[in-house]
Amino acid sequence: MAGENYHKVLLQYKREINNFVPSTPKTYRDAFRDDAMLTISQFQPSIENWMVELNNRNLSCFEIIQMLEANKDEIHLNNLEKKDLSPDLLNSYKNNILKIMAKSVLDCYLSSVFNS
Repeated sequence: MAGENYHKVLLQYKREINNFVPSTPKTYRDAFRDDAMLTISQFQPSIENWMVELNNRNLSCFEIIQMLEANKDEIHLNNLEKKDLSPDLLNSYKNNILKIMAKSVLDCYLSSVFNS
């Protein structure tokens, strides 16, 4: 069941990334998309656990956001770093990836709550 939850989050995440990419300068789009996909794969075990804990009502949405923020420094946007972006712009892209990840997890959870 956990793998199914992750798959749903992954599909939502891909949709959100594809919606965000057009607002990214053309020269950074592929690098952003690649880094975003590497980031979610890095969080796969956590996401599977979060979905279980959310469904069991042992974890709050706010706690997930806090955990993502706590792991922010562990995220490396290697493809975007190769584009020689400023540290502020890299940080902005990292924040956007985390925001999209949190939105995807929470949207899938809320969808499952109201569909059951």
